[in-house]
Amino acid sequence: NELSSKFLGGEYSEESLAWVSELAISATNLSTVQDYIAELFQDLKPAEFHKIIPSFKWRGIVTTNYDRLIETTYDLADNPIQTLIPFLSNRDRIDEKMRSQNHVALLKLHGCITRTHDPDLPIILTTDQYITHRSGRDRLFKTFEEWGVENTVVFIGHAIQDPDLRAILLEVSQQITNRPRYYLVKPNVTQVERDLWGEKHITVLSGTFGSFLDSLSNAIPSHLRPLAQLVDNENPIKAKFCSNIPIGGAISDLLEHDMEYIHAALTSDEGSASQFYKGFDLGWYPILNNLDVKRRLKDTILEDVIIRNEDDRPSKTDLYVIKAEAGAGKTVFLKRLALEANQQAGALCLIVRTSGTPRFHAIMELARLTNERIFIFIDNAADNVALIGSLIHQARKIELRLTIITTERVNEWNMDCEALTQYVSEEYSLRYLSHSEITQLVTLLRDHDSEGPNLKGKTQEEQVRELEEKAGRQLLVALHEATMGKPFEEIILDEYQHIFPQQAQNLYLTVCTLNRLGVPVRAGLIGRVHDISFSDFSHKLFSPLEHVVRANENKLTGDYMSYAAKNRTSLMILLSNNITDNLFGNEQ
Repeated sequence: NELSSKFLGGEYSEESLAWVSELAISATNLSTVQDYIAELFQDLKPAEFHKIIPSFKWRGIVTTNYDRLIETTYDLADNPIQTLIPFLSNRDRIDEKMRSQNHVALLKLHGCITRTHDPDLPIILTTDQYITHRSGRDRLFKTFEEWGVENTVVFIGHAIQDPDLRAILLEVSQQITNRPRYYLVKPNVTQVERDLWGEKHITVLSGTFGSFLDSLSNAIPSHLRPLAQLVDNENPIKAKFCSNIPIGGAISDLLEHDMEYIHAALTSDEGSASQFYKGFDLGWYPILNNLDVKRRLKDTILEDVIIRNEDDRPSKTDLYVIKAEAGAGKTVFLKRLALEANQQAGALCLIVRTSGTPRFHAIMELARLTNERIFIFIDNAADNVALIGSLIHQARKIELRLTIITTERVNEWNMDCEALTQYVSEEYSLRYLSHSEITQLVTLLRDHDSEGPNLKGKTQEEQVRELEEKAGRQLLVALHEATMGKPFEEIILDEYQHIFPQQAQNLYLTVCTLNRLGVPVRAGLIGRVHDISFSDFSHKLFSPLEHVVRANENKLTGDYMSYAAKNRTSLMILLSNNITDNLFGNEQ
């Protein structure tokens, strides 16, 4: 009636919508008619019962309506259980956008009032459009078909008389004879209708959309609905399986003892922000509570390694290493990266537990059951050289889609991980904190009342400058200087004790001692004190001391000067804090 009045002078108002629409488009053009339809629907507001929808978890939502009623309902919801992602055409990348387990897809099969000027994707109105309705959006219909094979479908708001929906029902029924039972919610149901749909394995429920949602709301109290995010009789990784089979013993053992599956419902033990900012390892607590600084490198690796087309990968099985100095936050960074890889990209991520020794056959079985690339995160590569090498070697023999991401201190990678270099696709450096990252850190410390005496009462600019100047932008040093925590000394001592050979360890201490006094260490001095030529130093000791001690050429003298990184000079604090015995023994 509205179209007839607007475009046809009130004529043909008794004809079907399809015919009136075709006449209106002929009298004007497609965009004009669709813009008017958008105008009619743009102010449509949700009823009270619609507001119940976001409080439940859905496998997916499908509509043949053009309006934005469902989207508005989710936009207005205070705490929706899921994030709604609308899809209108084949150009909308469903797989990429739905990788997060917290997302729910809204398939708009007949178009939307937000897209009225695309002639290749019209709102379905006319008979001709119904005939060609899948053009440009056949992936949406295919997705709905795939859902219908394994999931219960509840049809609400129409009598399943749309030809495209009937076609989907027919196709699914022909493909799967034992598909789940479907339901049709419809007011004023007759017995004839019940019999008709009963033959098609569809149960008819008498009622309206509102009564259906009210019944759901009454049956499941609101405080219990978020549990739908957690309910699973087995490990959450079961949701990744391509078929409904139980988790086998090998995979159960893998997940219980050797590896942790990263997923949306991860939990952690209790902790506190102040403990974390003093340098204590609190597991997943700081990650799940967003206490860590978001490093720029994370987005780089997500794009380069995680969200990467299979055709662009260097090999089926690849290895990436993240190098960092001691205390740079590599363990926290690795956990953040694993969590973001799952949440942002929906990647199947596993992190090796401390002392875990995952068996390859269990990983291979997991890959078979999920048909996905597996991402394994391993901290401290030097302690896991044999494990990493074995996994890479076996995976490459069968061309398994496997990516391993590992971290290590720069010098220990150079010293102990030579056997892995042949497998590495790319190396990344977790560098000192940038100015923007230090600003983040200052904000976090303030928000969590963890500024410490050095920063308390200063302006943000002063706090940032203080951290930049005193901490040299190195993460754990910054936290130590800000909070007066003790773990920093322990990390420095641990780093010192892991430098080999002994000659490199002694040289490191010499450089720290003199740098503490502001004295650069000339190559000649190294030669005299340690009885080693500079050529031997560069050949034998550069790798063990890389990023611990560096040598720069003095352009004026042509000599090489050795420096310890700023925080390493604080090793001398240990000597004045009665920890000398740990380094030299009591008598010295």
